[in-house]
Amino acid sequence: MNEISICNAALSYLGEVGNVVSIDPPDNTPYSESCSIYFYVALKYLFEQHNWSFAMRRLRLPKIEKYDKTLYGWEYGYRVPFNFVRIIGVYEEVYDKHSKSEDFELERLDDSSYILLTDAKNAVLRYVSDEKTNISLLPNYFCQALIVQLASYLTGPLMKTTLADKLNQLACQALEHAKYLDSRSSFRVTHDYMAPHLKARAI
Repeated sequence: MNEISICNAALSYLGEVGNVVSIDPPDNTPYSESCSIYFYVALKYLFEQHNWSFAMRRLRLPKIEKYDKTLYGWEYGYRVPFNFVRIIGVYEEVYDKHSKSEDFELERLDDSSYILLTDAKNAVLRYVSDEKTNISLLPNYFCQALIVQLASYLTGPLMKTTLADKLNQLACQALEHAKYLDSRSSFRVTHDYMAPHLKARAI
């Protein structure tokens, strides 16, 4: 799916025929104008709600030059990737499944970028990235949740009816269903240890 097909599917929930052709820029129709406003709002909202397996990333963070330790009170300051929407954890140099996140703080700078503050000397960041530039790569279960979420936002500016309450409920259900499917489709595979003599019995 892409932005246009998602917008037109969302409009169908409102009982409207989706004829949106473009949202960036809008195609000069009320529907496209509203979709251009709310599409990325709905998308970012969904990304913020869960540690989506398909959007997880990890990165060795670059230290900020001329970092003022006395100002911030933490040993180190790091630059955060521009496309993060949700931090999973900060780890000391090496991450594995047993690692616990280091303590950290996140602050916004004057240029609208973020600084991550921590005592980890060689910080590794695990985070959920914003995939809005690759809509066609998003899983179908996520797109379905996005369709309903967008539809719930569109009821206000386009219809102003009680349909909004129903769509809000459907959006919550679709989000929970997407979380469930995402957890099932996680790429992590673990195997419990089995003693050799028990493994032999199982054969």
